[in-house]
Amino acid sequence: MPSNDMRPHIAREADNGAAVATWEIPELPLSVMRTLTTLAFFHPDSEVLESLVMDAESALFPSENMEMFEFFKSVDHLDGLSLAKISYHRYSMSLSTYQAVQDSLLYKLPGASLSHGFNTTVKILSSSFPNIWQDMISYNCRGYSSWESCSVVLPHINYLTEIKERHNITSVDAATWAELLFRAATHLWEAEQLHSAMRLVLLGTETSLDLPVMLAAQGHRLLGHILLDLARPRDAVLSYTNALHLVLELHPTDPPCGVIAQILDSIALCLLEVGDVAGAFQALQWAMPIHRTHNSDRMAHPHFVRAMVYLRSGNPSRALEELSDSWASRGTTQEEIEAGSDPERSSDVLLLAKIYWAQGKSEEAEALARKSICMRKAIALSTRGEVRGRMRVAESNFMLGLMHIEEGKMSSAEGFLQRVVKESRGYSDMGGHMARSLWLLANVASCNGSTEKEVETLRKRARVERSRTRGREWEDEDTDEGFMRLASQVLL
Repeated sequence: MPSNDMRPHIAREADNGAAVATWEIPELPLSVMRTLTTLAFFHPDSEVLESLVMDAESALFPSENMEMFEFFKSVDHLDGLSLAKISYHRYSMSLSTYQAVQDSLLYKLPGASLSHGFNTTVKILSSSFPNIWQDMISYNCRGYSSWESCSVVLPHINYLTEIKERHNITSVDAATWAELLFRAATHLWEAEQLHSAMRLVLLGTETSLDLPVMLAAQGHRLLGHILLDLARPRDAVLSYTNALHLVLELHPTDPPCGVIAQILDSIALCLLEVGDVAGAFQALQWAMPIHRTHNSDRMAHPHFVRAMVYLRSGNPSRALEELSDSWASRGTTQEEIEAGSDPERSSDVLLLAKIYWAQGKSEEAEALARKSICMRKAIALSTRGEVRGRMRVAESNFMLGLMHIEEGKMSSAEGFLQRVVKESRGYSDMGGHMARSLWLLANVASCNGSTEKEVETLRKRARVERSRTRGREWEDEDTDEGFMRLASQVLL
């Protein structure tokens, strides 16, 4: 913590009167105060590379003509007073300050300076964040290569949301701020931190009246993707519909048809989730001619969606045709997909496994489902300790559990379902996955000769996990179908 040169005192937040411990900062040279003020807008427990701090300081104080040696002199001064935490790396240095110091500075800044500091930091973080989110949202792709840099920036974005609320900052560059939030939310969506992602999207869309229409539409589409993964298809279709209305509002006579077709694909998946297969086909019938005209070079995802709908309608042969068309659009073949190991193709492998299972090819289906688990675990191993792909690993294990239940292999089915429970434990976004697995485990236990008490214990655990699952759209039913609805069935 800061040295004894700084005396603690109590400040009061203007908005709610809550007491906050801050520190009395001694008189500092102007250059040192500039650096300290810059650090105040970054997360205190996540160090910032010196280059990022220097960029931010130059942007915050453009008229000061700061020299590099002056910056390092300021850092040394802060280090001597224990006002900064500094780490030295092979080619660089990173630093941060303490939250008590930050609060002292931010509470003393005039409103205009506070807004300027906030907006400038938003722009600096935006320039440090891989800007590929719009393409990813459009096609439900997952930009795994951007995860590492996103993880570095994300804590500072979350901290800015706290600063904005705590200090009631209202003079904000709404478009830049919302886009940064949407990009961060996309990263969290990829990482399967779905409620955290939803929080950022909702913060970004709360000022939708001040946003460019297409940016607001993209935000609503992202929210739809998140809600669909959370097994909330009815809420998701509302978000997609909002996006559709915004696009048509902006282009009433000459709409961007390619975007409209992509939204229709997403709506089809929502309708599929609620069991409206006919409605899903209707949406796809509207979308496909538009895709062929306006998205002819990006047909992989539309065909993939159609494959899912045909499979759920009981037509696995047509589903395989659509999936083959999806691969052809990407310049690959079924043989290459089955033999490959690219983690980003794990969804293709699992969908193919489901198609094979529907066709009665149980051995091939199980082999592919097992392969999808290995591919998805490889994603987690490639991200330097970050937990990713857990939800989709669970989905693959759950499918294997269902396969073995249908074949009467109850002991092995129990093992796969127990893996889902283990993978889900401690992750609030996966409560639905745990609940449905516990419910089926009770069915398996009953078949395996467990006592009524043991079976009922599993059912009680399933009900508890169901009660913890936020945003449930259906009435709670103690049936297999009722528990199956707790996790997205189009999560591939």
